[in-house]
Amino acid sequence: ADMKKHVRLLLINLFLFLLAAGLLAICGAKPAEASDILTEPAEENALQEWIDLFPQTQGETPGDRIADAKISTVFIGEPFYDGVINNEEDALKALYSVIDKLGGDENTELVLHNEFENDEETAFYCFEQALGGIQVNKGNVKLIVDKDGHALGVISTLVGGLETDPDFVWEITQEEAESIVRENSAYPGTKVIPGSTEATVLWNDYAGTMTYTWVVYSTNPDADNERNYLAHYVSGNGEYLYALPVFEPGDAESHSGAASVFAFEGYEAGEWTGVVKDIDGPERTITVPLMIDKETGEAVLGDLQRKILCADFADYDYNGVLTPISSTDGNFINNELITYEMFIRIWDFYDNIGWHGPDAEGTPSLLLLNMVDNKGDPVDAAYYNGKQNGFQVFKINDAFGDGSCSDIMGHEFTHCVTRESLAADNYENDYGAINEAMSDIMGNLIEMYFEDSPGGEWLISERQANGTIRNMKDPHESLQPEYVWDQFYVPNVETPNDYNDRGGVHTNSSLLNSIAYKLDQAGMPLEDQIYYWLNVDLSLTPTTDYPLIAKILPWCLDVTGYSEYKEALEGAVKEADLERVEVPEEGKSGQAVISLDLPLDPEEIGLDIIMYIMRPGDKEPSSTWVAKNSTMISVVLPEGDYLFILYAGSRADENKYSYFLLTPDGWSEADSTLWDAVRTLPKEELEDYAVHFDAGRTELTTTGL
Repeated sequence: ADMKKHVRLLLINLFLFLLAAGLLAICGAKPAEASDILTEPAEENALQEWIDLFPQTQGETPGDRIADAKISTVFIGEPFYDGVINNEEDALKALYSVIDKLGGDENTELVLHNEFENDEETAFYCFEQALGGIQVNKGNVKLIVDKDGHALGVISTLVGGLETDPDFVWEITQEEAESIVRENSAYPGTKVIPGSTEATVLWNDYAGTMTYTWVVYSTNPDADNERNYLAHYVSGNGEYLYALPVFEPGDAESHSGAASVFAFEGYEAGEWTGVVKDIDGPERTITVPLMIDKETGEAVLGDLQRKILCADFADYDYNGVLTPISSTDGNFINNELITYEMFIRIWDFYDNIGWHGPDAEGTPSLLLLNMVDNKGDPVDAAYYNGKQNGFQVFKINDAFGDGSCSDIMGHEFTHCVTRESLAADNYENDYGAINEAMSDIMGNLIEMYFEDSPGGEWLISERQANGTIRNMKDPHESLQPEYVWDQFYVPNVETPNDYNDRGGVHTNSSLLNSIAYKLDQAGMPLEDQIYYWLNVDLSLTPTTDYPLIAKILPWCLDVTGYSEYKEALEGAVKEADLERVEVPEEGKSGQAVISLDLPLDPEEIGLDIIMYIMRPGDKEPSSTWVAKNSTMISVVLPEGDYLFILYAGSRADENKYSYFLLTPDGWSEADSTLWDAVRTLPKEELEDYAVHFDAGRTELTTTGL
């Protein structure tokens, strides 16, 4: 989903929540009045008063920290090893020859996770870091080797200074960690998946520490989330830390029964030929493979050769039953056919460039069609849903035409490609934005390759019923930034969640998308672009951020033999300002750099903070939040008048939240009619509540401008 849609849905959900709680004073046709927006001014700052209700945390929990760890992000983009690398053992020798340069030492333990090759037999070795046999979260190395066995480069994020703590004792057992998760009130209704709990060493960017941690996997009670599972982190002494939605448990398949093993038995190959109609095109004739039941003759939308099976979404997701899409008379629903055919086209596209199946391992694909919510209403979305029951799973609602859009289907298929290349589900902040961008880029290149949208290139979902969700040529049209700390840019966050788009993964994807567009405009042939970006994808590690990818992009251009486009690429990277991290001291001409100082660190008191920003009269707000390692909210905007609306909610108690409106006198708690007011009040009345910002640097405190 795009950020524009994300914000709109979030605001609607908040509005409905308020309505259900009986807190809305105005609804229906009566417009809000200006006086309804704010409560009576408090004697002290309203935001400070509200935050004071929250207890402070007591600092670090003793007994579970590894204090001297240090994470290093390193890129070596040149030959560094004289030996020949033909296998895992050779690869380890090469890495240990420069282990100190990578931020590791003689105690650094590396374990091979997977290995890929491209069409030119360039090998990509992906290693994970371990500590005494326990995986180190975010510790990884990717070694790239040419067909002759010569090292081309290394992309590494290692945690150095690690030694197994001889004094550390797990104060709770695996079973006790699972009990703590079951009792955690913040996620009622979760079902722990037996046998999937694992130990890890968790790196905390914010605190700069490592923690021995149990990772407990459960079902995700949020039916609308594309990630079916939650990973709960419980420290070795029993402190519940947090939970993140993930695609799959660490060892899901061994506990799943691997339904895919049996799904293709008892059938013989057949095919269906007939006329279908895409959502925006003329009728056309297609032929797709079928699976014919040997006993009954019933036809199933499935492919015995490619191992693709189409099944009913609701039965699988809500009832736990695998119900294939079948027919006894040879008739199938139009949209099911075009979705199935499009997936086959995407499967073949990747197969032709050397990537077999969705994960390069030939794992069967499960297409869950007719996606609906728990009320049976169509859901306008498409998801890659991870590996489940031996399948790579894709969820698609074909009612809106997603299945006939090669950019959407290519986007979701590429999520699986990237997931397997990364060997981890680190879908947050820069890492997640780059993941999203890879799907946008490859999805759009696939669409161009198929000639499915002449004249509509570099738009995402323009053929779908509800239209374009991202414009890769003009990011501002999609409320996305053109460069780091441009308008709409959002910072990395300490605690990624659905409130903050997991750190802006759908917003900041434009930073890489725009580079792909400019490379295309520089004249790079389409097939060369496809090969180049696939190799970029294979070069990523789970912790590749924008400063690191700024180095990887030109290196990968050299390695793949497209150096004639290096000047255009480096210009695009410079324009995107990918290596910038800190808020600029001054913006470009006519821009205001605004920093808001909050009274307390939201991470210390367990708050979710969202800042909504609108010009009076805008239909949609943009949003931002507190940056990692900061207690401030910072934005860069064109000078002008803006409404700043702050949402503050407790992570421990979903009923404890409030809204604040910024005025020239400071923050005032907003009345429950706020969302209604900003949508119904005339622009000239809202201007009374807007704050004007001139170009230049502005710092705000919680007590006033």
